[in-house]
Amino acid sequence: MTDTLVLHRGVKADTDTRYRLTPAAAQHALRVLGLRRKEDLAEHLGISRSSLFRLFDGNYRISLAQAEQWANLIGWPIRRVFERCDNLSEAA
Repeated sequence: MTDTLVLHRGVKADTDTRYRLTPAAAQHALRVLGLRRKEDLAEHLGISRSSLFRLFDGNYRISLAQAEQWANLIGWPIRRVFERCDNLSEAA
């Protein structure tokens, strides 16, 4: 779902669980990819800069396929790259 789309009436998200990109994974990705700024990660991940910062906050709905692709890109397991946002209010 893109940033501008909303769910249609009667359609529910597959899950309410949200995940965020960990700061350690972001720092590792910068080193692996030879980047200096977090903002530059967005292009390598194939998302916009605003989506990247939403991902840091746990507000970007990431698919398992995306998570796996990004984890493979930096050579870390998914469980180290993403952490669960247990409290939805902290991700809002």
